[in-house]
Amino acid sequence: MATFIFLFCFLLFTQNMNAFLLDDKTTPSQNVVAAQQYSTLMGLLTDEMKARKHLEEVVTQLNTEVISKTLNITNNLGQANLVIADLQTKLQNMEIKLEQSAQQQKMENAALLQSVSSLQKVNSIIQQNYSFIQQNYTMLLQNYSTLKVEHDNFKNKLVTHENKSAEMATEITAFKTDIQTLKHQVLTLTTNQSTRGQDFLALYNQTLEFRSDIASDILNLSSQYNDSVDELFNHLQNAHGTTYVRWSRKQCPDENNTELVYSGYTGGGSYNDYGAAPEPVCLPLHPDFNKTSGGGGDYAIIHGAEFDSNFFASNSAHQDIPCAVCRVKQASSVIMIPGKNMCYTGWNLEYNGYLATNAYNEHGASSYICIDIQPEYVTGGSSWKHDGKLFYEVVAKCGSLQCPPYHNDYPMTCVVCSK
Repeated sequence: MATFIFLFCFLLFTQNMNAFLLDDKTTPSQNVVAAQQYSTLMGLLTDEMKARKHLEEVVTQLNTEVISKTLNITNNLGQANLVIADLQTKLQNMEIKLEQSAQQQKMENAALLQSVSSLQKVNSIIQQNYSFIQQNYTMLLQNYSTLKVEHDNFKNKLVTHENKSAEMATEITAFKTDIQTLKHQVLTLTTNQSTRGQDFLALYNQTLEFRSDIASDILNLSSQYNDSVDELFNHLQNAHGTTYVRWSRKQCPDENNTELVYSGYTGGGSYNDYGAAPEPVCLPLHPDFNKTSGGGGDYAIIHGAEFDSNFFASNSAHQDIPCAVCRVKQASSVIMIPGKNMCYTGWNLEYNGYLATNAYNEHGASSYICIDIQPEYVTGGSSWKHDGKLFYEVVAKCGSLQCPPYHNDYPMTCVVCSK
């Protein structure tokens, strides 16, 4: 800036100097005026040089101050950058801590949700166990009533035997009295007729025979009493027992002292008849008939039963279903549990398999039965009948049925248990 002002003044001075040059034609008065102008210009130039010097000093000072302030600003900027970097580091640490806290909160929430789910499952299991305990309690009450009746009958029979025993005891007492009488007579004979030793000996021998006869009678009565008691216990033991139907099998299980009552064919109402009976029955192999025709008009119908799919076995479609009526000798209760393949604690397994009934979209009503896990078929019964009772597998449907523990479209198992 100072250099620019200097050049501007120099050019101006040069032009004025050219204007004031004297030539031969200049008059003295004009020379005086030019000298005055020259003096004035030199004064102006001197003032300008002073001003320029002062301006340079001011510019130098300002430049020094600018440099100083620039250094200060640079230092302050460095400190500000350090502060900003420190703040950014703290902000990043805070963001990391917040993210860790959020992740920890999510983990805690997931753990809480898992705990709630576990508690809901445990509550469902407790409710199921409570229902099962109520059922067992009802069955125990029924068994208790039955046992009470049997106990009363046994008690009456025992009272009868006790009466008989009292009569036998009375007879034995009478026999003892007779023996005492005979002893007294013997003693009297011995005292009064000591001279009749032979008679006394004969009488004594008769007494011994009589005592032997009495002992034999007592043994016979005791044996009869024991036989009566054994007969009573055998009768009470044989009075227990219950029956069930083993569907799709011709024989009963070998376990649990189970005997076959009879085997036959599974029968029931047609799968498509509105008036079909829902309960299947086990028809015997050799039926008895009293009449050869019905009464006319409306009547009910019973058909054979067959599978309509290969679910129960690889070749089960259109196979006719046999059945076996079984008696468990040492049990008073038999139950079919759907959705289980093992019995609860304290119950004995008869057999297990798959739950079956009529198709959901057919007209005929049908009950649930338990098809054996290893089904058998009626010999020669493998053709499609079109009008019989049909059995299909049963699958679970979620909704009002809780899933889990049940699963949608899973086939339902079943088990038959005795106790």
